[in-house]
Amino acid sequence: MTPERLAEIRESENATRPGPWTLHDALEGDGFPGNLWTVATDESTEEGYEVVISIGDRAVGAFIEMARTAIPELLAYVKELRTESAARLALLEQAADDGNAAVDQRDQALAERDQARDTASRAYHLWLSPTVRNLVGKNDEIASKTAEALGLPALPGWLTDTLEEQP
Repeated sequence: MTPERLAEIRESENATRPGPWTLHDALEGDGFPGNLWTVATDESTEEGYEVVISIGDRAVGAFIEMARTAIPELLAYVKELRTESAARLALLEQAADDGNAAVDQRDQALAERDQARDTASRAYHLWLSPTVRNLVGKNDEIASKTAEALGLPALPGWLTDTLEEQP
């Protein structure tokens, strides 16, 4: 329901007589009960109430009686739901923003970690490369045994491949 339609309903509701309204059997006591119904305000008049509408169908009269009270209640409920919905949407948007920020922080931390690993790998390569080459040459098996004997970590395959490419 659009805000315009809600405003139209509110305007119509405000233009009517105040409620609550009650349904009465207009012909009660005349021997023909239930043939004419009135919906009336509870305001006192000489007759005891002010008729809003007379109608021959009790079900329609009951609906009109109920609508006078229900429409303002429904409008208030719609307003409450829209306010609650807007608040929840704001929370969801904030959570999404927080989640995006967390993802950005994680991505930054991973990039920094990868950069640190790359730097450490280069440093390891620069330190180990001349040492291993001077001791054992380019043979991977001998290089691994020598690194182990010296208490150095084993060379990963990609690093030994890189060492072989060095001049």
